[in-house]
Amino acid sequence: FSLKYYQSSGDVRALTLATNTLKWIKSLPHKKGGVAMGNTDIFVNVYSTENNLSYYAALRLAQTLTKNAADKTLFTNEMTGVLNWVKTYAYDSSTGLFKRGLNDSAKSLDTNTWALLVFGPAALEATFGVNLQNFVSKIESTFAVQSNGSFGGNILTSIGFDVSDVNNANASGGRSGPTNFKGVKWVEGTNQMISVYKELANYYTTVKPN
Repeated sequence: FSLKYYQSSGDVRALTLATNTLKWIKSLPHKKGGVAMGNTDIFVNVYSTENNLSYYAALRLAQTLTKNAADKTLFTNEMTGVLNWVKTYAYDSSTGLFKRGLNDSAKSLDTNTWALLVFGPAALEATFGVNLQNFVSKIESTFAVQSNGSFGGNILTSIGFDVSDVNNANASGGRSGPTNFKGVKWVEGTNQMISVYKELANYYTTVKPN
């Protein structure tokens, strides 16, 4: 938000706030390029894919906006580390999806939507070796929810997307009772998927029309 505000207003205080925030994140525990969720309690050992993707997006924008050479170098180096972490530890080629985090096998919609929106379709193909059609189909079959609460099925009849998959619904005891494991429409995640579809439509129309 601070970086976007700086872009719109030119208010240098916003850039200073964003820079100080990113430098604080730089001070958090790192592992193989990824950054932990915090520096206290359990968070020092939690490496969230979503958070690292958000960090990467902020670093990338800050790197283009800052006029300080040392800050530009710092942001660039951090980007390199995070990208390596996401490629090595977050993307699971065996499932065709991005993991929720380091050593975390739970399925999460937003790690996948955010990965495409952060890196873009072309980079997912070139950098991660992702087949976009298979990737989106996997997201749909894993997280889309029908009106009866079932997962997968015809995407054109789905009501939206759940935050996780049917296994998560089962593990939580069901969202509508102990034996009725229904998916729910997660509004934030469904809106993320709308953005994903728009991004892909633009990509296939203007960037890769054939």
